[in-house]
Amino acid sequence: MQSAQRKTNYDHAPAPARKRNVKMRGNVAYINNDFLSTQPMQRPKPQPKRGAKAYPGARMQPTVLVAQLKNALQQKTQEALQPERSHAPGRGLASTIFVLFVAFCALALLVSRHASIASIGVKNNALHNSIAAIEAQIEDLELELELRSTLEDVQNTARQELGMTYPVQNDKIFIDLNGR
Repeated sequence: MQSAQRKTNYDHAPAPARKRNVKMRGNVAYINNDFLSTQPMQRPKPQPKRGAKAYPGARMQPTVLVAQLKNALQQKTQEALQPERSHAPGRGLASTIFVLFVAFCALALLVSRHASIASIGVKNNALHNSIAAIEAQIEDLELELELRSTLEDVQNTARQELGMTYPVQNDKIFIDLNGR
């Protein structure tokens, strides 16, 4: 006897965990920050508050640091969006001409293969037409043969075309088989 089991799929994970990128610079870890991982960290110069004394260990305001990071990020994105300048003039033109030449060759090959296939198709159709004509001619000859196969037609053909007649008394020869 078999026991019935209820199978239930439990999804314990609410969502796939986000991949974390951790970059270490000195004793500082940068988590999920591609901008800081691609550009070396530069410490901003501390700016004194208005009315406050400037001393070398003074910290920057967070809003100033965020503004500087935004400016640096905008510069990086603008640089990334601008097309790179190639050092060899006319390189883009040469590669374009090469691609066009390869495309032209491929299309020429395609057209020539299509033309050869079309010519073979025309020959095939001509052969089918000649086969159909020969089959029709064979059917006509078979019908004519059936019509001429009667005994009267055979006798008429033998008399008229071949000059054959029934033998007369003079044409008959008798042979005695007893040997006398």
